[in-house]
Amino acid sequence: MQSVDATNVNRIAVRLPNWLGDAVMATPALQALHQIFPNAPVTILVREQLAELFTSYPFADEVIPLPKVSGPAKVSHVFRVAGNLRRKKFDLAVCFPHSFSSALMFRLAGIPHRLGYFAEGRKIFLTKSLPYPLDGERPHRVKFYLQLLEHFAGKKLSVPALNVWPRPLADEKKENLLRKIGGFGSLVAVAAGSVGLSKRWFSKRYAEIVQRLVRERQVKVVLVGAPHDRPTCDQVAELSGVSPLNLSGETSLSELFFVFQKSRLFLGNDSGAGHLAAAAGVPVVILAGAGDPDEIAPWTDKKTVLFKKIFCSPCYRNTCRRKDHPLECMDLINVDEVRQAVEHWLKRTEEPVGTA
Repeated sequence: MQSVDATNVNRIAVRLPNWLGDAVMATPALQALHQIFPNAPVTILVREQLAELFTSYPFADEVIPLPKVSGPAKVSHVFRVAGNLRRKKFDLAVCFPHSFSSALMFRLAGIPHRLGYFAEGRKIFLTKSLPYPLDGERPHRVKFYLQLLEHFAGKKLSVPALNVWPRPLADEKKENLLRKIGGFGSLVAVAAGSVGLSKRWFSKRYAEIVQRLVRERQVKVVLVGAPHDRPTCDQVAELSGVSPLNLSGETSLSELFFVFQKSRLFLGNDSGAGHLAAAAGVPVVILAGAGDPDEIAPWTDKKTVLFKKIFCSPCYRNTCRRKDHPLECMDLINVDEVRQAVEHWLKRTEEPVGTA
């Protein structure tokens, strides 16, 4: 198949990845799509919990939130969404996730040009595709998504920066966050949780860092994360003995992005929050643990990634299977080197962010 003439593409549908970090890392490719088809509006399909991060994307005419559906209901859901897309008469569909259902949806919608990686037996649903690389053989996730568009366009593309376009916060919500935090003058955001147990540094060590930040550096620390991170953040707060504000599970993604924009530094595990912080422009210190930094480190120059490569890394499992030394990759990251990384970026951000 030859590259599609940009003048013949009038409407584009884009299925974004399901996880926060992956969706953020797909934003350079989303913007590069506009380089190829500058006159074609985009409809974004994304998990409903992420949709608010894309509501202000300037080249989108619609954002379609997709609920998480499983079991028998998933089949009817795919057909229902496909029917809705068919009526809109798209010319091109870009499928960033590698799931079977996401490619099937675009095929059922009758979209003539369908781009994606082939995996899970879905190649027959795609008209232009690349093989999905094995674990350990993929480039950085940002380039991984961009490669699809380069393959389609037949040329190299410039790589835009990470970006998200969240729903603007009302002044009332901004004031509410300001009251809770007590000002944004010297703020450090800490995300101690993660979906994967193998990606979590230890609560006791996070607590020690938090304690030092508050007592020695006189900064405000706010603990952030999703609702499932709340128990971990509660534990860190209790062990620290300095009563940091715990907003884990209490902010929308738009509010979290706003908090990051007002922070001097982000500290956390390999999780979606770190990528959102990078998109907000804040320096990030990431404790990579089992993950592969060459593939998943936040796409920013303002970062320190602490990673201890051992015989079983990189690991793509959410639960460590080691019996001899569980979470050795995390255990080898000590408090002193984290403190040094944090101190490095605090010195680089001595000017207060402000209180507005």
